[in-house]
Amino acid sequence: MIPIADENPVRRVPWVTILLIVACTVVFVVVQPSGRRSFDMGAERLQDAELRFALDQAAIPCEVVRGRPLSVDEVQATFDGGDLSACGVGDETSPAVAPGKSVYAALLVSMFLHGNLAHLFGNMLFLWVFGNNIEDRKGPWWYLAVYLAAGVAASFAHIAIDPDSTVPVVGASGAIAGLLGAYLVWFPRARVKCMIPLLPFVLFRKVSTAWVLGLWLAQQFLLVGASSEVAWAAHVGGFVFGAGVGLIWRRSRSVPPTWAPPDSSGAVLAGAGTVASPTHRLPTGAGGAWPAPASAGWQWPVQPPAAPPGSERPGGPGSERPGGPARPGGPGSADQSGRPGAPG
Repeated sequence: MIPIADENPVRRVPWVTILLIVACTVVFVVVQPSGRRSFDMGAERLQDAELRFALDQAAIPCEVVRGRPLSVDEVQATFDGGDLSACGVGDETSPAVAPGKSVYAALLVSMFLHGNLAHLFGNMLFLWVFGNNIEDRKGPWWYLAVYLAAGVAASFAHIAIDPDSTVPVVGASGAIAGLLGAYLVWFPRARVKCMIPLLPFVLFRKVSTAWVLGLWLAQQFLLVGASSEVAWAAHVGGFVFGAGVGLIWRRSRSVPPTWAPPDSSGAVLAGAGTVASPTHRLPTGAGGAWPAPASAGWQWPVQPPAAPPGSERPGGPGSERPGGPARPGGPGSADQSGRPGAPG
């Protein structure tokens, strides 16, 4: 099941999401050897260049735990001897492969590196489908902070599972998994357009977020103990981190949604150009009064629309309005259709 779009429109252009996609793509195409390879470069030479680049730039669990770059003996034991947990193997005097490497800064650098074109495309697709709504909800700076923090949390989750690993870890999937966790908390019923390959057929269906991301999370646990290059612990760790952030923000949210006043038909106009059902009610302030426009950021009409010729609106000139002074939608008032005002 491959998500290709969601039915969850945004109110503004997701510039940070776009910049992240551009940054990861540029790094892969321009900086990484796998992206800027030339046709005259042989497979063996390309593989050596990619390995050297990963050892110089990517995060490696053993390096983070020990606070130093891998030694020559550890690298040889890993890539020549096949020992993927060769941390501490060899002579202590063995020189470092990347002497000037900052092993902790590599945790951030790894988020912008990818193993191949399919790896890059899959991550950027998920980032675009689910990330733009998180940015739209929390704003660009909080969004970027959550993205980077989720990536670091995902890396530490992977390190906790295999602290002696001497294999470089690359990819933005841990950071994106954090966005998936927050998306599931905030938009569990949003519809996601998915492509479902059932060879020789391909189906396109709209599936709820809970099903799409629930199945994605379940697939990560199927990789436990399997000989796979996928860092499942990083995915799960990032997802849990993002879901936790989403729950904290949802419980601490104190600012009400942005509403517009009821229109003449009784419907309530919501933000972003959507129309809520007539059963929605606007929140009231203390004592049942509408919050002042300055306090809630709402824009009220300067005056109510004029009554049709030959008719009088309740509470107009020459009449007494029940329920206290004339106040739009106040307690004890009713419009011409008899619809009660806002609850007290």
